[in-house]
Amino acid sequence: MSASSVCPPETIPADVGHRLAAAGVEGTPERVRALSFGKTAVRLGGGAGFVKLACGPFAVELARREAAAYAAAPPRPPFTRPELLGFHDGGDWAALWLSSIDGTPESAWRALLPCRGPFDGAGATVQPLSVVLDVMVPGNDPSSSAASLRRLLIEREGDRAIACERAHGDFLYWNVLRRRGAPPTLIDFEHSLSIAPRGHDRLYWTAVPLLRRAAAMGGAEAAGRAMGLLLRLTAGPHLAATFLLHLRARLEREQAAACRPEDARAHETQWRARQLELIGHLLRETLR
Repeated sequence: MSASSVCPPETIPADVGHRLAAAGVEGTPERVRALSFGKTAVRLGGGAGFVKLACGPFAVELARREAAAYAAAPPRPPFTRPELLGFHDGGDWAALWLSSIDGTPESAWRALLPCRGPFDGAGATVQPLSVVLDVMVPGNDPSSSAASLRRLLIEREGDRAIACERAHGDFLYWNVLRRRGAPPTLIDFEHSLSIAPRGHDRLYWTAVPLLRRAAAMGGAEAAGRAMGLLLRLTAGPHLAATFLLHLRARLEREQAAACRPEDARAHETQWRARQLELIGHLLRETLR
């Protein structure tokens, strides 16, 4: 179903209506669109807002993270964000109710230009590298490759102090909506981070689109350019490695959550596989 299609009442899945009622959402579903990882987008009629329904462990975890981000302080001007109208946690499902927003995603070309992060300087702290990695590279399996790389990074760099701040965590051009005569609206806080190395969002804005491009191109030359870019954009190899570990952990979890046949065949799934291959190469280069 396209994002612009309006659903006649008889075509709204009964499950959607039941969950909205259970979550205390006031409004009539007007448009329903299936998203990846067990998420469903529901636009309510009459300007009553927008609801993200999440089903399954991964989707619910993202919804909880986004609700926590909305409970925290908003991004710094000029960025604004939707208003959180309600959140319902049903255990194995969740509903996030937001105010209506309109706008056009920022141009992809803007990713080629440096952009100040929406939380630059917000909640500034200094944290040991081990604490930063606990937040950015979650996981309790000591035998995993991520755990071994974390240990290698700390052995190499020591548990050094890292200047930190809050981060949106998915600061990309398609998550910034523009409207004529209005400040930019920041959406999709489901990957927000309570602490991240200072400048993480600014790095994410530039580095992720270029890493996607390098993964598409393939080859040693593209990998070398990507490595040079990361080292120029960060204050040292330890920050480049932290960024790569974080990005790899996210992509791996998304791949694992793409369990439906249609997800496995999706274009984004293939993109993630290519990016993971590139990131693995860059990590080996950074930590050797």
